[in-house]
Amino acid sequence: MSELPFENPDGIVVKEIIEEAYEIYFLENFESALFKELSEPSDEFIKAVYKNMGGKSLRAKTRKSIEELINSKSLQTAVNSLIEEEIKTGGEITTAEEINYYNIIKALILQARGMSKFTNRISYRDQKTRFNILVDDNNSKIICQIKSNTKGSIVIINDKQYEVGGIEDVVNLKKELIESAQAYLK
Repeated sequence: MSELPFENPDGIVVKEIIEEAYEIYFLENFESALFKELSEPSDEFIKAVYKNMGGKSLRAKTRKSIEELINSKSLQTAVNSLIEEEIKTGGEITTAEEINYYNIIKALILQARGMSKFTNRISYRDQKTRFNILVDDNNSKIICQIKSNTKGSIVIINDKQYEVGGIEDVVNLKKELIESAQAYLK
């Protein structure tokens, strides 16, 4: 039995697939756990919020008030503040949706004739305002960019923008994605 990474004749590296699956699994579980904590705040969470407010001794009335304040409006305000801070400090947020698009796009490209041998050369880089899918982790070899907004996502391939609302829309771009990748994978 061979050691990981195992590379089969089609050029698929099992270790990479396992790592990507774990990353998706981890992100989905994180988002689910965060949602649960925010929709049904635990005593520890409420105590931590109160302590960060400068509080010392948490009473039942104050606990109830804090619990009532944890809602979509206050969370949106906090998220907006977090986004502003990340923009100032140059932070990036890789979402589960971006990882899903990356995996779909990579799979579409690798399915094309003669492309499966390039599995190790396709990667991504999350930037402040865009998510780049690249060749050789090189920002001058961008296969496509993904930008998200309130209406959905936009995939940009060779300066041409395509609105996408899900997997089907991305699959419909298969030809354009393969052509873009082939320009760098020769």
